[in-house]
Amino acid sequence: MRDSFRFLRAIIRDRRTVGAIAPSGRHLAACVVRSLGTLEPGSIIVELGPGTGIFTRAICRRHPRCHVVAIEIDRYLANTLDRALPQARVIHGCATKIREHLQKLGLDPSRVAAVVSGLPLLVLPDNLPARILDEVTETLPEGARFVQFTYSRLAWRRFTPQRLRFLRAYLVVSNIPPASVLVFSKAQHAPPDAGRLRRIKKPRPRGRRLFGVIPRRSRNISS
Repeated sequence: MRDSFRFLRAIIRDRRTVGAIAPSGRHLAACVVRSLGTLEPGSIIVELGPGTGIFTRAICRRHPRCHVVAIEIDRYLANTLDRALPQARVIHGCATKIREHLQKLGLDPSRVAAVVSGLPLLVLPDNLPARILDEVTETLPEGARFVQFTYSRLAWRRFTPQRLRFLRAYLVVSNIPPASVLVFSKAQHAPPDAGRLRRIKKPRPRGRRLFGVIPRRSRNISS
């Protein structure tokens, strides 16, 4: 209930920076976190647009030995999450300055192992989405993952992230509304078919079923 109130307050203040109609659900958070794969202790996980912290909490639980840095443009949400989740470093700032934020925290940007984004890139103005994706690719080392969730996978056709190989996508039907989780990895030189997904098997989490998550069939989203 508290997360819903904070979410509604953020929408009232600035609708442009909030792309959802409801806070993300736990099944979506579980899918996003599992998509990060195995990470080395001491590495850095950057989250862009943490909002009320649904993903942030899940990341901290699954990777307690990693540095979790959450960058939020909404001052109220940033301050609230900073007080509620001391395990994470919450920054009030812009996602186009990831490396600058890390350096101010005394963290080495070369230690970034993954970037998670809950930003509404499809509705952000002007060239801001391209600038954010450029900063993501400049920050990530080769082979590291970028995980983005979206409510319109097909609309991502207008994005052509440079040096990012599109690995796979999941549809989380139990989320309200249903959402897609897009998984990229940083490539030194992205091949011509970097935007084409391979058909993958349904993930099998150890000991528990990932309810409501459906692997998506391969499809080119860059054309």
